Amino acid sequence: MSSIVTAQNGDTLCGIAIAAGFLNCDPLRADPGNSDFLSRPLQAGDQVTVPDINPEDVSKPSDNLHNFVNKNAPPVSIRFVHGSKDKAFADDDTLTILNISNFVTTRGGTDGNQTFPSGFGFNANGDADPDAFKVEVVDPQAGGSAHVLLEALQPTYQKDPNSGALTVASWAPFTGAEHDRRKLEFDCKPANSTRLRSFYLRLVVDDDAGKSDKQALSAQTLLATDMADGQGTGQPDDNDTLEILDQQVRASYVIPRCKAGAPNQCTVTAQLPIGDNRQRIPIVIHIFREKVGDGSTGLNGVTEPMVRKRAMRWFRRVYAQAGLAPVFTSPEVEFLDPPEDNMLVLSNDTGASTTGFSNLSFTLSSSPPPAAGGPPDPVVNIPLNISLSPTDVGNMIQNSLPDGFQAQVFTNSAAFNASTGSCDVLITRTDGTRVSIQNETSTDLTLTVTVARVSLQTVPIQNAAGDDNNTICATPEQRRVVRSSPGTGTRLDFYVVGDLTAAIVDPSQAPQSLARGVAMLVGKDLAAPYASVAPIQWGALLRTDVMDDTDANPFSFPHEAGHVLLDTFHAHEFCAPKHAHCNPFEASQLMRSGTNVTNNVTGSKRICDTPLLGDYDGFDPAQPNPGAGKFPLVPKISAAQRLRDRGSDILESW
Repeated sequence: MSSIVTAQNGDTLCGIAIAAGFLNCDPLRADPGNSDFLSRPLQAGDQVTVPDINPEDVSKPSDNLHNFVNKNAPPVSIRFVHGSKDKAFADDDTLTILNISNFVTTRGGTDGNQTFPSGFGFNANGDADPDAFKVEVVDPQAGGSAHVLLEALQPTYQKDPNSGALTVASWAPFTGAEHDRRKLEFDCKPANSTRLRSFYLRLVVDDDAGKSDKQALSAQTLLATDMADGQGTGQPDDNDTLEILDQQVRASYVIPRCKAGAPNQCTVTAQLPIGDNRQRIPIVIHIFREKVGDGSTGLNGVTEPMVRKRAMRWFRRVYAQAGLAPVFTSPEVEFLDPPEDNMLVLSNDTGASTTGFSNLSFTLSSSPPPAAGGPPDPVVNIPLNISLSPTDVGNMIQNSLPDGFQAQVFTNSAAFNASTGSCDVLITRTDGTRVSIQNETSTDLTLTVTVARVSLQTVPIQNAAGDDNNTICATPEQRRVVRSSPGTGTRLDFYVVGDLTAAIVDPSQAPQSLARGVAMLVGKDLAAPYASVAPIQWGALLRTDVMDDTDANPFSFPHEAGHVLLDTFHAHEFCAPKHAHCNPFEASQLMRSGTNVTNNVTGSKRICDTPLLGDYDGFDPAQPNPGAGKFPLVPKISAAQRLRDRGSDILESW
């Protein structure tokens, strides 16, 4: 008499048939009760009819021992494993999640510098990467090989009509050329009498022209990447919406003895998500216009789609290996007019108090200048007594402004060679007219006054001495840029400017270009008054050529974010390639000094993780002498974990 079996996820007609003692699913397919399942995979809850087995009599001598072999034990299955050196194959753990590899794609080993193995079986250099994986097929009738299809699956998003939030409703294979990019076919070879395994495999995120990860090891890598074009508006089908970490990976094995015609042959599958403990990095990008009122075009032609593409492509790819991804938060992408010349800086870098018996004065004009014949620009005079701190003087200025003007007073963190911080006084008009401070003067012997006049094409990020003492407190020009639209301390804020230079000593000479980006670290290991003061923290200034419409300088943007989230400087052991002692592992790190200007397989895009740890330069928590400006070694860290630990103030749940 027939029986009924309720199908579970992953069941096939062949699997149910084999469990019932049949060689394949032919008897089940012939039963009229299973007609609905002949042209589609089984779904959980399907009621499958299993006919009775017709026993066969075999004539054998009764006084001999006869062995009968069940050809279908164990049942056909497929799973993801990492493998192990000494466990029995059946005892190896079944993976429940896959991760983007943190290793250089062609390398393995405990030092990250050995050749990644291409053969079958255990290999210590492949085993050293915990993100490497294998596919295992169990099929006692497979013979010498089992052919497997590995695919990245595309999420289907649904948008909440009220909140606008996107959630994943289902997964399906990509189609057309995208499917061809994101699939891998290979044969598993016998590991024992019933189990077959693949060689070591990795997930990678780029296959761009050149020496990309996919091209470097095409037979052993599955591509799980973005489709970003910068045109997204938050809709489910936008190319920008597709998250690397929302994709899943499916391995499929068609049971060879299933006699159903393609594509209805019984197929066992295993499907896993990508990314462990996924979190989001909220970001805002501020783009400065060249002129007041220039609309939605920034310096050197930078536009909103350009910066969105940068974030949703290279930033997303780099941080996927740490289970992190960027997400735009309000105001997302903002265009700003050039900063006004309206910020007084008191005792910059020195934080010096007044000697007294002196005076501070300045003129409050407008930009553009007022029309001839109008009322004169007001002049503010502040008598200075002895031992007034810069902040004391800032408060006096705030309280001495004429009607129609208002001020914000900011105490800055101290430079490393000072004991107190300077003070910024940002003066605005209540009617919105742009302010231009002129004729600023201090007769005090120690307290100085300057105006942060910013030329966006040359923003100084270094003091005139060229030392590291203003690493946290920043230059007046940096601070003025940030105060144009300050961050909230709950996200990363990026400011796109022309160039980042040495101090401007001679206005007739172009200053030296120093960097493609400069980060504003929090300095959690620094005690007051040296730790950062909001909003000069949790962000970076970026040069326009790292945010344009090309793929040049792909890692500068994520590199500066790494400084902030890690609260460190650079991977310590990396040095210029001309030095023979350079460590190739450190050279591949996102946080090495000087990122690659183009993408390549050994380029500066890796975020190290356990067990392959890196040395970083960072602040000494003991702070024996903060004023020395030295950055002692932070030894052997998992950069992926430190990103989460130090960045926990701003990271969001998935």
